[in-house]
Amino acid sequence: MTDTEVVVVGGGIVGLTATLALARHGIATTLLEAHPGTSVLPRARGVNARAMEVFRELGVEDAIRDAGAPLARSDGILVGHDLISLVTPLPRRDGPPPLRPATAWSPVTGSRGTLDVVEPVVLRAALDVGATVRFGTRVTALEQDDGGVVARRDGGAVHARYAVLADGASGPVRHALGIGSTRGRSHGHQVNVLFECDLAELVRDREFSLAMIGQPGLGGMLTALDNRSRWAFHVHYDPAVESGEDFTPDRCAELVARAIGPGAPPVRVLATQPWEAAERVADRMRLDRVFLAGDTAHQMPPAGGRGASTGVADVHNLAWKLAEVLRGSASETLLDSYEDERWPAGARAVWVSGEMVPVIAGGAAAGSGRLGGLDMHGAADRYSSRAIVSDGPAEPVLDRLDGSPGSRVPHLWLPDGRSTVDLAGDWCVLAGPDRPGGGDVTVPDVDALGIGPEGAVLLRPDSYVAWREPGPDGDPAAVRAAIRRAGTTVPTARR
Repeated sequence: MTDTEVVVVGGGIVGLTATLALARHGIATTLLEAHPGTSVLPRARGVNARAMEVFRELGVEDAIRDAGAPLARSDGILVGHDLISLVTPLPRRDGPPPLRPATAWSPVTGSRGTLDVVEPVVLRAALDVGATVRFGTRVTALEQDDGGVVARRDGGAVHARYAVLADGASGPVRHALGIGSTRGRSHGHQVNVLFECDLAELVRDREFSLAMIGQPGLGGMLTALDNRSRWAFHVHYDPAVESGEDFTPDRCAELVARAIGPGAPPVRVLATQPWEAAERVADRMRLDRVFLAGDTAHQMPPAGGRGASTGVADVHNLAWKLAEVLRGSASETLLDSYEDERWPAGARAVWVSGEMVPVIAGGAAAGSGRLGGLDMHGAADRYSSRAIVSDGPAEPVLDRLDGSPGSRVPHLWLPDGRSTVDLAGDWCVLAGPDRPGGGDVTVPDVDALGIGPEGAVLLRPDSYVAWREPGPDGDPAAVRAAIRRAGTTVPTARR
């Protein structure tokens, strides 16, 4: 007997997105989170365009943009001695910045917004579609057998068919399961100082994204949270010399005032949190009925802002597969493709984030020449698994989406005003105008998909291309059935 079909451990943005996505697929889902509510610290400051495509599908795109509106004007990286000397010479912008149009490859752009304002949006949506969320519930262990998973919590247990583990990089459950990790580069230790200071007039019409502060004995990154009174300063420190505990509120207030510059308004420190900009990748993302996602699976430095977005992509990839298995539409072997697809994607996101550290810091553009435009927006992943019928090497897609199996479908506007990306949520056959029998949607621009007028493309529910046939041959329904069996021989696409 189970209490729920899926139990999600961890109520950050990744766990909340998993809960919402599963519930929208009609899956009974229970989220367990140790903290009393959503994030109170303003971790992260936005998500990339690919994550916003997911939120568009889940019905919360507009609400997330509204929540992050105070940061929408923030743009650019400043590098110098202190904030006042950096900002004061800048001309004030005349009027609001121009609207950012949808890009050539997506119907949406990324969005600003710290997680303390974004997470409540996703939480409300998950509750509205029937998910169960229990805050103040600490999971101490996950036990599993052939029948399901038991999430042990203080004073009880929750029984489920599957578990999604998204309790963060320092969560204890991954270690208890015996899943190790590989540590990569460390990009330094910081103390995150959340503070209040009235800088509204200073930055009005010259809002910035990051200010990299460098002084003798002081280095760090100052970030805007609402462009008025709430800010964060990430102070660098050497753990061989001192620890996070050495950064008392009074000391932090003095450091922040130095970073702002001479004549800084009064500073009120609200909270501090030590952290390390580290690279770590879990050795695996699945252990039988337990699936790892987000920082639990891959920890990365914040340069480029990929952490939350990569976790959102994880659970979007997983949710439809769990739904198909739980509904009886697919074999459990379909779930093997989650690790096959998302482990390389997560490892690449960690590497890209590390390459961006010196770029963001204003140093040499190390590695930037090896990154494609789609890397910046979260659409470079190209999957290789038994849930994809490949017709070429599974290399990252750096500059152009062309309909290759394993890549996200190219963005094309359809006659009804939708994008091809908006077809996510269910399987869909895109067909050329002359294909015998047609498809679910006819696409006039067949060249963008790499097919002829009689060709077809099969989209998975996550808007990734599962199969492509340039000509009239092939049966997409048979391909879909084979992928659902995930392990049965799949018809090979013609090249």
